[in-house]
Amino acid sequence: MLVARMNATEKMTLLSGVYGLGWAPPEEQALHGYVGNVPSVPRLGIPWLSLQDGPQGFRDGKYGKGAFGKGEYLGTSTQWPSGLTIGATWDPELAGEWGAGMGAEFRLKGANVQLGPGLNVARVPQGGRNFE
Repeated sequence: MLVARMNATEKMTLLSGVYGLGWAPPEEQALHGYVGNVPSVPRLGIPWLSLQDGPQGFRDGKYGKGAFGKGEYLGTSTQWPSGLTIGATWDPELAGEWGAGMGAEFRLKGANVQLGPGLNVARVPQGGRNFE
């Protein structure tokens, strides 16, 4: 019923999003400098989604001066242990603290969707990033 109320532009925008890492217009980079952005549809109560890479740490949405010679760093990011490292502890309480801590950092920095992690179960050496 919700999709039936959407126009073609709203449907396409929800499927493709807007911008990407560092590609927002300069006046919007501070607001939407995330890896992925899906605009809101206020008339239908659909919120803006700010997708950000994880799971080893918040990926900065603006390129630093060292990368492409432009922009400023948004700040710091915690280098979190990998999911494999946490899983290898066999400690559910520690895993919960790890997830809660990382989630809090992402939320504090404005992301409401954390991307990842990925696991390559195909085990095809030529596949490279086929887990995605």
